Amino acid sequence: MEIQRSVRWDIASVVMFAASALLWLSLLTHDASDNLGEMPSAIAAVYRPMPPAYKNPPNAKIQNACG
Repeated sequence: MEIQRSVRWDIASVVMFAASALLWLSLLTHDASDNLGEMPSAIAAVYRPMPPAYKNPPNAKIQNACG
């Protein structure tokens, strides 16, 4: 009896693995002092960064590996 494999499931699993690896890399290299720059107006209306997160001067270059 032969088990049939679906290429769709293989591609979906590779995409999910890549997305989870990117998420973990982003979370592991998080730095609260990264400069967020100018927020888009739709996000700025909802999200405001907490002032205590910026006690240190902001980093000149983003330290997060995913940007």
